[in-house]
Amino acid sequence: MKQDIYMLLQELSHDHAEILMDTASLMEVERLKYMVDNYKPIFLEFRQSIIIPGVVCQELVRHLVSDNPEKRDKANEALTIIRNNGEIFTVESADFTSEELRKAFADQELLLRLTKVRSIKQQLLITNDRKLSRDAYNLNQIESCRGKQVYVYYLNFNGHLSECECLNLNHDAPFEKETIEKESVKVETEAKYNPNDNEISESVLLAASLFGAGYITGKYGKTIMNNIFNILNRRLSL
Repeated sequence: MKQDIYMLLQELSHDHAEILMDTASLMEVERLKYMVDNYKPIFLEFRQSIIIPGVVCQELVRHLVSDNPEKRDKANEALTIIRNNGEIFTVESADFTSEELRKAFADQELLLRLTKVRSIKQQLLITNDRKLSRDAYNLNQIESCRGKQVYVYYLNFNGHLSECECLNLNHDAPFEKETIEKESVKVETEAKYNPNDNEISESVLLAASLFGAGYITGKYGKTIMNNIFNILNRRLSL
């Protein structure tokens, strides 16, 4: 399996392709750790970087103040993994407003991006969301405009990158479970952050702006993020 990914990354490097990761895969923190262990040397060899789009940053930051402690912990850990592996993760800059944090919906933005960029270069999307994976792969079937290949992979139990169900209908079953969990996150988010609520706290916006600016991968990233999490934890205990 590593050999297959080696060949794929080699191909993508020749085309200066984009590699994107969505929120669902990042929140699978155990698999994310294994993925870094499995593939970091290969990414470094081909000078490839996994892009964390701004809208995915927004969703992760929103999970930091979820009512669900497990989601808060996973978002925290995902940020830590990104920060500690800045050589292979690129965090896109973004200025987040409280309204954008409330309304952030990564699936839509990722599909728009894939559609636009495929006319220029190949792309690899890493997602553990079944619906998004199917929609992204189906971009390859569009006949009205030409475009380059969109590869769609997900993280399996061992942190290996596997082709999406669109190509392998017998993929491991937990993929469906992850999709259900992600959909429940959306419902919770919509209920918690409706437009009539008070503004999201300054501490959350600070976390968002620092994350979007990429400071968490810098020299002082660990100290900055620890301070932010301390602020958030105090807020959550009120």
